[in-house]
Amino acid sequence: MPATTSISCTTTWEAVGLATLTALGPDAPPALHTLHWDLAKHPELYGTFDGGDRVRVNGVSAAQLTRAPRALREHSVGHVHLSTPLAVDAHRRPPAVKGDYAVVLGRITPGKGQDLGARVARRVGVPLVLAGPVGPYHRPVDLAAAGAEARRNPDVRFFLDRVAPHVDGDLVRWVGTVAGRERDDLVAGARAALFPLRWAEPGGTAVVESLALGTPVVSTARGCLPELVDHGRTGLLTADEDELADLLLAASLLDETECRREAADRFIPATMARRYLALYERVRLPATTPRLQAA
Repeated sequence: MPATTSISCTTTWEAVGLATLTALGPDAPPALHTLHWDLAKHPELYGTFDGGDRVRVNGVSAAQLTRAPRALREHSVGHVHLSTPLAVDAHRRPPAVKGDYAVVLGRITPGKGQDLGARVARRVGVPLVLAGPVGPYHRPVDLAAAGAEARRNPDVRFFLDRVAPHVDGDLVRWVGTVAGRERDDLVAGARAALFPLRWAEPGGTAVVESLALGTPVVSTARGCLPELVDHGRTGLLTADEDELADLLLAASLLDETECRREAADRFIPATMARRYLALYERVRLPATTPRLQAA
């Protein structure tokens, strides 16, 4: 392989991918490794990382990279926001018929804050659909069949102790994992996509999907959310969890066409590809490309 060839590694093995690329040695081609997760993880590896001028990293948001240890940030060449095929020609998609419900899409876990979302929905009387797995269980019937053994999983304990008491099958429903057309219809028909986050969301796949489907985002202003959502136009953000209830009611005043237009402009795969090509060029020419200054 020519020395000027760049390779991209987006492995979900997290630490393994970065360590493997580094272990290839100085004669290997330049490498760009995409970091998708919380960069406060793996502090021993990230805190001492040295890829020289050969191994560089990029993030999926600026906010994500700020959480990285200094050694890792010094190897960063920037970030590329995630894209979704749903955003292609989203501005030309006919408006969806909106229901009166909100949706929380994603794995049910403390950082995603589904318990907070359920309390907010009950406070203002907005029906809420929780869509996502609980630990390894993708359907309510699967979790019910697992019995007491399921409590060994921390996400199951979180759901049973903090979320399930609010799930009544009417105002708050858990429908399990949804995908494909079922997911798209569920999100497109919602008055808002609620993200009651308690952690610094690094990438926000569900956020860009919601915008592409014409559904405004209501969220705590954590992680990448302020980078993805234009407050007052494509969504409503707050640093105060108590304000989420009012924002959920106000979300119906936002224009879904603005959400789809923003997605079509910023979150299509072609935009992401162009950004990656620019990063690959920087990685290909390390001698002329200074590293980003660590914050």
